[in-house]
Amino acid sequence: MRYDARTIKPRLIFEGKIFSISGVDVHLMNNLEDHEIDEYILQSKKLLFRTLNCCESQVIPFHNAHDINNEDLLKAVTGLAGGVYNRGSTCGVVFGAALNLAILRDGELESKSENWTSSEEFTLLRHVEDYVKWFEEEFGGYLCRDRTELDFQTIRGKVGLLIPKKVKGCVKQSALSLKYLLSERKEIEQQECPSYKHCATDVMRAIREKTGTGDKTIEQLATVLDGGIGMSGGGCGALAGGIMALGLQLGNPHSKEDAFKLRNMLVAMPGKFSKVADGFIDLFEEKYGTLECEGISGGRFDGLDDFMRQREKCQPLIDWIVKKITDRIG
Repeated sequence: MRYDARTIKPRLIFEGKIFSISGVDVHLMNNLEDHEIDEYILQSKKLLFRTLNCCESQVIPFHNAHDINNEDLLKAVTGLAGGVYNRGSTCGVVFGAALNLAILRDGELESKSENWTSSEEFTLLRHVEDYVKWFEEEFGGYLCRDRTELDFQTIRGKVGLLIPKKVKGCVKQSALSLKYLLSERKEIEQQECPSYKHCATDVMRAIREKTGTGDKTIEQLATVLDGGIGMSGGGCGALAGGIMALGLQLGNPHSKEDAFKLRNMLVAMPGKFSKVADGFIDLFEEKYGTLECEGISGGRFDGLDDFMRQREKCQPLIDWIVKKITDRIG
């Protein structure tokens, strides 16, 4: 029988703070006891061993901890595993953790309007930037290919992740990352800033407007992927937005994923999604030479102003992604 972490019901006392994600009311906790955190860390470990999907190993236990059941978000993020569909870019754990921080902050933002203010978005981006810095310091980098020393595009590389030493490293990263998310973190003072364009969010919004398929809440959460996740220069946020849009349209519901982890690594997600995602990423890498924002933009960002300038230069890239994904969805 397939292991599904969402069947383990959270045994927590909620403190009354509620927000809504895609119409689902979500209870946010201010604090968790150590034994409660350990319960969700164990879920994360089991999920990663069972499915080898590092992104889901962050998102599903975090959903459980906050009483969320959102299939659309799970469909959207599944293709981010293995460093963007097993291409070795930014670790799927980092992608999942960044989106979890967005969910958490969405419930804590002071704004009562439907959309976040630019100041709230930038404050959230800085929280994610802090997380990415912590991950780099803790594990020596965030690129999947560097940490695993495996090429998932080869059979040898895919089978190599089943080596106990390799998978234990991934499990440790997933567990410590989730502990970071469920523990207390420092507050970042909100500061005023001008409105600015986004990466994944703008891609997903444009695709939704052209195809009629998408999710406004998930688009808003995806602001954390700006500048290669928290302006860290990692996996291109616009590329991730394209993969998430594909997942929403073509991905399998989480409950229907194959439980056999080797098969998961060989095809990641079966059917049309696999074929379309592979072909799209091949075209992207051929055109831009890399999957990382740092390589595309020429370096990491020195603050929001620097990001805003580069984001204007990336508009042709975003338009290209929207067209390619829209053509494939259509």
